[in-house]
Amino acid sequence: MARNVEDARIQVQRVSRGKGEGSIYFEKDRKRWVGRLELPATMEGTRKRKRFTGKTRNEVAIQMRKYQVDRDAGRPVVNGNLRVGIFLKKWLDEQIEPRSISVNTFNNYRSVVNIHLIPELGHIRLRDLTVQDVDSMLRSKIESGLSHSSVTRIRTALVKALRHGERFDYVSRNVAALTDLPRAPRREGKSLTIEQAALLLEGAKSDRLEVAINLGLLLGLRPGECLGLLWDDIDLDEELLHVRRSLKREGTVLRLGETKTLKSQRTLAIPPSLSALLRKHRSRQSAERLAVGGLWQDHDLVITTEVGTPVDPSNYRRTLDRICKRVGIGHWHPHQLRHSYTSILSHEGVPIEKLSDALGHANLRMMSVYRHQLQQTLTAGVAPMERLFGVR
Repeated sequence: MARNVEDARIQVQRVSRGKGEGSIYFEKDRKRWVGRLELPATMEGTRKRKRFTGKTRNEVAIQMRKYQVDRDAGRPVVNGNLRVGIFLKKWLDEQIEPRSISVNTFNNYRSVVNIHLIPELGHIRLRDLTVQDVDSMLRSKIESGLSHSSVTRIRTALVKALRHGERFDYVSRNVAALTDLPRAPRREGKSLTIEQAALLLEGAKSDRLEVAINLGLLLGLRPGECLGLLWDDIDLDEELLHVRRSLKREGTVLRLGETKTLKSQRTLAIPPSLSALLRKHRSRQSAERLAVGGLWQDHDLVITTEVGTPVDPSNYRRTLDRICKRVGIGHWHPHQLRHSYTSILSHEGVPIEKLSDALGHANLRMMSVYRHQLQQTLTAGVAPMERLFGVR
């Protein structure tokens, strides 16, 4: 009997602590330290215990003390075994999905989390995640051949998730924000020369998407802004165009949605030659509507298919590519029309500040938001574009 008592004393070595501080003991068979805290009784009178484990007595004592301090301060008491993967899934479901303006935004975050972050970091306990863990993950992504912009998006998503963790005391610091990415290799920008732009505009004449190509090149509209433009957004008498929305793909569905940023909502003056082209296009569209009768789906869109429905961005891209190859200027993407707008007007001496406004670039300064709420008409590009391409 005495021998059994002695074995029990060896098996579990208890360390006495002050009242309310719980107890810590060593489990010899499992080779770990264990702490227990008596929690206050619930309203129903049920008493509960909180259990902590660690490799050393000090590790357990620190966990117990932090738990008590957080509980006494009214902060959320975090499960020390919470894994990064579970945390990221909860963050997606509770923070990103309800707050995402666009379905595409949520889908992008979900892809980053499920394809990159969870497979690499999901098994790590959230409280144990280190700068070295994140650095190693980002480095492996770069070494695997992933583009610098894609790796940047992965880091940005993790920084945002851990910022949420900081706010709610899940983590004490944002380790992802402390990481550094290597500088991206500089890529030479690509834009049409004035001569190439003139060839493109000439080659696009009478094509169904001629207006879209002109809007991209002569006004610097984004592809989605071109394809999401309504006739209600255009005042041909005053020669003004209001950018208010954008055509977006959400899964397999095309829909009209918000512009990229608040500053993207802007009012642009229309060059006279483009205004004349829009008038001809509207007349042509009215004739098409009469020709197809009841098959026409009236969405008030400026750029449409033969029956009034939105033009798929991929069809716009293929049409532009076909015209460019036909006129001998190589492969070009609709986004590069916008780049070309910038390069051509910069070459013609338009100040970069005015170009930024005309392009609707995002700006965090509050005055920029207020100025565009007043619907300033942006005219900087009209005279140069009319002089270069007005007579065709």
